[in-house]
Amino acid sequence: MATSTTTPVPGSPSKIPGQGSHRGQSLVEEFLHTHPDVQFIRYQWVDLSGILRARCLPKSHTLKLACTGQPLRCAPITVQALADNSLMPNIPRSGVHELHPDWTSLRTLGSGSSAVYAAVMCSLVEKLPQNGNKPDSSICPRTALKEILDLARHQWGVQFLVGFEVELVILRDNKTKMDGDPPFVPLCSGPGHYCVASMRDPAFQYLQECVSELINAGVGVHDFHVECTTGQFEIALMPLPPMQAVDELVRVHDMVKTTVSRHGYTATMVPKLPGLRQGSGQHIHVSLSPTEHEDHFLAGILSHLPGICAVTMPYAKSYSRIGKLEAGEWADWGTENRDVAVRKVESGHWEIRCADASANMYLALATILAAGLLGIQDRQTLRLPDASSVSDGTDADSVEVPEKLPRTFGDALQLLQASLPRLGEILQSDLLTRYVALKHVESTQMAQLDQEEVDRLMVTFF
Repeated sequence: MATSTTTPVPGSPSKIPGQGSHRGQSLVEEFLHTHPDVQFIRYQWVDLSGILRARCLPKSHTLKLACTGQPLRCAPITVQALADNSLMPNIPRSGVHELHPDWTSLRTLGSGSSAVYAAVMCSLVEKLPQNGNKPDSSICPRTALKEILDLARHQWGVQFLVGFEVELVILRDNKTKMDGDPPFVPLCSGPGHYCVASMRDPAFQYLQECVSELINAGVGVHDFHVECTTGQFEIALMPLPPMQAVDELVRVHDMVKTTVSRHGYTATMVPKLPGLRQGSGQHIHVSLSPTEHEDHFLAGILSHLPGICAVTMPYAKSYSRIGKLEAGEWADWGTENRDVAVRKVESGHWEIRCADASANMYLALATILAAGLLGIQDRQTLRLPDASSVSDGTDADSVEVPEKLPRTFGDALQLLQASLPRLGEILQSDLLTRYVALKHVESTQMAQLDQEEVDRLMVTFF
């Protein structure tokens, strides 16, 4: 693949916005002046298991690091921890991981005087003695997204906007639990499908409090409503450039869970809860500009979508959502069609429905965009017809049949492995190879846990 001279060298640390010492110092000083109640800064990252992790610094130490441009150094385990709270085998016993803050992402984790904490999203750099302590940023999902966005802009002149739909359920402990019952149940017992009756439920007042907190903290909320199944709600976010959109999504998840926890309840975005008819997705809206390559872009995504599911739906529970009106059943698309995996909203704007909140969305979005850019690079023909037209009476025997979406996470991992050569080519990194290795170990260990323990872990993290 021909690359622009501005494309970063694979594995080398790329320049992080707001990272220079003078620029970083200015941004931090201005932020702390504007938000005098903030006392602590969380240096945050999302690991390969999709889990948000952080180290907390007093604002005085944060300002000192920002003035010198120094990263925060920590043990080399930032992306080696698994969802069962174990570590990958054979992890490095020496060396460091550096957390490089993107000060343009510095935001409060609340509004007004409640905003004692702020958070900054970090890129990860690995330095190991066995590699001569050479800086290696290929471990970092956030860097992978930045580099694919740079490549799209420099190589093909395309840019993106991204928005998310956050589906969630507010849970209470199941105090009448019998053997075999779930340990938690929805707080709201009202009907779904935009039903106003459920807006009178106390649980909706907690959702409203979350939305008010988000808006007061500067988050762009498109709308919020009662979703499809009992106790399920949705907060739809306004579109942003991809990196800012994912940064904001991380913040929204954290603030919603924190706000609800103050009332003694749990907000969760897990893909499937025991006892609920329908799961919770996290649909990804992607808009491409200009739209002249939209068919090539969509064709690239669809051709790799079964494997991409291993990144966008990264746990066994995710595959309970395979089906119409949820994640879809086939790697197909349709105009304003919610039975399919990719809904076309308008020219150059699609909704990726086979995704949920347990994904590392930096890596998921980087992988989706990489597949689309492969379609543009190869000038791939969009052979699959609009499923809405087919269902409206087109002779089904005369059209190409899409590939089935995987029915298990293990199947998805195998399909992703088959796509690694092409996706790795354009991502210019072995990050997906690392991801596959980690998820093989993690899924094996999670399968050995009893179902209630898995449910508790998933609700805790997501």
